[in-house]
Amino acid sequence: MPQVVLQQKALQALASEPRVGVLKALRDRQQTLTQVARILGADRAAVYRHLQVLREGGLVERDDAHGFAYYRLTWQGRGVVDPGESTRITILLGTALGLGAAAIAAFALYLTPRWVVEPDPFLGIHWVLLPPEPGFLAAGGGLLAALVALLALVQRRVRPGRAKLVPEERAEERSPLPP
Repeated sequence: MPQVVLQQKALQALASEPRVGVLKALRDRQQTLTQVARILGADRAAVYRHLQVLREGGLVERDDAHGFAYYRLTWQGRGVVDPGESTRITILLGTALGLGAAAIAAFALYLTPRWVVEPDPFLGIHWVLLPPEPGFLAAGGGLLAALVALLALVQRRVRPGRAKLVPEERAEERSPLPP
């Protein structure tokens, strides 16, 4: 069973049921403050304070890069919400490494010249270069496509997509927080 090591601030952050609810709300998607508040049915100011405590505990991080502040789980936060997730990601990355090695081997076999000995009534025995085997090229391409798909899946698990903002949430997100 995977272990999650938590610091004192992270344990303090987890001592509140609403903060655990915030972590669960961020499990599958990055969310804005307004979206998390709607999911929990709580006041934005209260959710903001909970998010600050979770950030101090290293369980949540904030991304301000796209006009709105989106919150997402850190590796440690993901380990608290879903402890088996890191094991799944490790298995996916190991599989991706194996697919990459197999694709390289298939392309190397495709590009390796193949010679055969052919008897010739006039010259005796001589070497003939065979054309590349198209099956190796097809196998390498298929393995490469599987590798790309697997890496996209890993990327989606590590950094989930953002939830879409509806117009009401956009307006509310831009309004200042009450004290």
